Amino acid sequence: MTAAIFALGAASQGNAETAHHCDRTCMTALVDQYLAALVKHDPAGLPLDKGVRFTENTATIHVGDGLWVGASEAPTTFKIYTVDPATEQVAFYGVMKEWDKPLIIALRLKLANGRITEIEHVLAAICGPTACRTW
Repeated sequence: MTAAIFALGAASQGNAETAHHCDRTCMTALVDQYLAALVKHDPAGLPLDKGVRFTENTATIHVGDGLWVGASEAPTTFKIYTVDPATEQVAFYGVMKEWDKPLIIALRLKLANGRITEIEHVLAAICGPTACRTW
């Protein structure tokens, strides 16, 4: 998995004419890298395209806002990855924590030449007896 992330990072350092195809292993590793960056509240190490489009619950926002602010724990047990190497998209469904409260996340990343061009989050609170996240 680390080799896949390294390969993706190395490809993103090259010139724009160098096409990079991220395979199934690479795309799964990229989701894990993305989720770790969310929890660190720091997208700096991600191969983001200059014009990356980011939506959360259908609203277009800036990378660094929304879940980037409150993510407190990456998914640890319940994780489903759906990878489509032909269209260079990967989807993820799992449970993580925001402000130390459980949250269901559906995530989609779209790549082009080894760079993330689209990020989509759909979030749903797992309501407890006293509170739910409000958007």
